Amino acid sequence: MYINQRAVQIPKSTALQQENELLKLQVYALQQKRITNETEIKELHTEINKLCSNTSSMQIQESNNRDQNNKLRRVPYVFEITESNKNIIEKNVSQYYYIEDDEGRGLGSPGKSGYIKCDGHGDITYRLYDKVEDTWSFPATLKAGESDEFKFTDNVRINTVEITPNSDETMFRLRFSSGI
Repeated sequence: MYINQRAVQIPKSTALQQENELLKLQVYALQQKRITNETEIKELHTEINKLCSNTSSMQIQESNNRDQNNKLRRVPYVFEITESNKNIIEKNVSQYYYIEDDEGRGLGSPGKSGYIKCDGHGDITYRLYDKVEDTWSFPATLKAGESDEFKFTDNVRINTVEITPNSDETMFRLRFSSGI
């Protein structure tokens, strides 16, 4: 049951915005074979920090997501889960993306679980961010109709999910629920 379907803008911390911009740039540069080693990536990170220092929210603009051949770039969408957006989030870029807590409780709490399901056509790649350890999980891919479940533990509080649609028609669902 979905509680309150309304489009909202997702507030993000500056650090997460910088991480998102860095990932976009890394993916693009790697595709163009412009990044060849870790040192270059660190240098780019420094530049991203400068560029993103005044950014406080995520803005996705369709025109900026197109390459020279007018094909949609596969850039990740990063969702930070907070008390203010825990009920439902719906993003409409070309597809619908939402985050939901169907129990009305805080997210990322010990004993809670969540799942990601890929609906429609195409597939997605996703990663989870552990803010305690300050690390991202290894990327995982889901094909249409597949889902994956993850658990929150006492010492891990996942509050951010990065999802990259791998086709223009991809739709996905990210849902959190209580229980073990």
